[in-house]
Amino acid sequence: MKRLRSLLADRGRLLVGTEGEGVFVSGDAGRTWTGMAAGLPAQAQIFALTAVGETVFSGLYAKGLYSWNEREGRWVKVEGVSPLELASVGGTLVAGNNPGGLFWSEDGGKSWGKGTGEVGGEAPVWELGAGGGRVFAGAGEGIFYSEDGGRKWVPARAGLPRVSPGISFFVRGEVVLAGSIVGR
Repeated sequence: MKRLRSLLADRGRLLVGTEGEGVFVSGDAGRTWTGMAAGLPAQAQIFALTAVGETVFSGLYAKGLYSWNEREGRWVKVEGVSPLELASVGGTLVAGNNPGGLFWSEDGGKSWGKGTGEVGGEAPVWELGAGGGRVFAGAGEGIFYSEDGGRKWVPARAGLPRVSPGISFFVRGEVVLAGSIVGR
């Protein structure tokens, strides 16, 4: 594997998304890896991985959203969004487009709702993190959070400069750590 772009721990497996080589999975803590590239476009850059229930989703840079079909052993394109970032909270899939805002789906990507609130509708989304029933978004306009599965977004202003785009998140229960670009 060359450049790794994303990681996901799911149901006792570790999955990695790469730059140009697809997705790889390990069931033995990374000692051995199996490729999962069937159905992906050539040279796909896997910027995001998440799971909702038993379904794994991959967000490809400039090439859309795909879900892993376990029965067929291949990736299947999901229409409606083109995310750079993905997260899941409960049974909801959240997609952050760049550009294009925030979207949510409760049916595995069959239908999509657009997030509302103080985050701009076309704001570029650079990072998503989820945990404790909340989703955090690092957007061009700052850091935002949603407590309703991505439907409504509000600014996370606690101790942050007014415009402070989030570029990384660690969310564990009530603890949230945000990496940020210094605000303007």
